[in-house]
Amino acid sequence: MQRAGLRVRIKDERGSSMIDFLGFGLLLQIPVLVLATQLATIHANQLAADSIARHSLRSFVLQDTPVEFTARQISADFRLSINPVVELDCQPDCTSPESILRLQVSVGDVRAISVMVR
Repeated sequence: MQRAGLRVRIKDERGSSMIDFLGFGLLLQIPVLVLATQLATIHANQLAADSIARHSLRSFVLQDTPVEFTARQISADFRLSINPVVELDCQPDCTSPESILRLQVSVGDVRAISVMVR
């Protein structure tokens, strides 16, 4: 519409809220939510792996408890859906004094290592 040299603009903003919702709500916030969930899972698995490695090796040295047994107990306490993989390496052996014990624990994609001298 034009009147005597003046231009009148009619703004129709119907539908713009739907575009904002799709643009910001779905396209940006859903990937952020997925990323935050994955980071929380990785962090929880790392805490569990560290705890399993530390306590399993300590229990093995102090009380001769098998590392697999302690690892199963701790993974149950953390309510892990993934079974931890436990690898014990002893130099020269696991029972003699001054031997170096190295325990590596893998929970999913994360790993933790604990080292102790008997």
